[in-house]
Amino acid sequence: MGLFRKFAVRAPEFHENQDVLDIIDNLNNILNTKKDYGSPLAGFGVRDISAYCSRSDIARVIMEEIRYNVEAFEPRLRIVSIDEQDEKDPMRLSFRLQCALRDTARELEGVFDSRTNHFTLD
Repeated sequence: MGLFRKFAVRAPEFHENQDVLDIIDNLNNILNTKKDYGSPLAGFGVRDISAYCSRSDIARVIMEEIRYNVEAFEPRLRIVSIDEQDEKDPMRLSFRLQCALRDTARELEGVFDSRTNHFTLD
């Protein structure tokens, strides 16, 4: 969150929506960073998965990486569940994340698509 936004006087709905947009931006930054490259934070990002051959192993590792990174680097969220989505394209993995904002009762549901490396809200 930008420094200016912390001090700007806005309606509460603006703050909540902006917080959600900031969380999405942070998740996209985390999930698009290769671990040990591009960040001075130890453990930040997704590790190299090229050593894994089976789709199930790759999916398991990516889900572990998503869970670890959200817990370590996005303190505003709590993961409720992560599930692999069924895909017709064998080269594509998608994951549905159910999360809750820590300071509110609001829940978020989104999808991380490994082909586009992008997290979006449903």
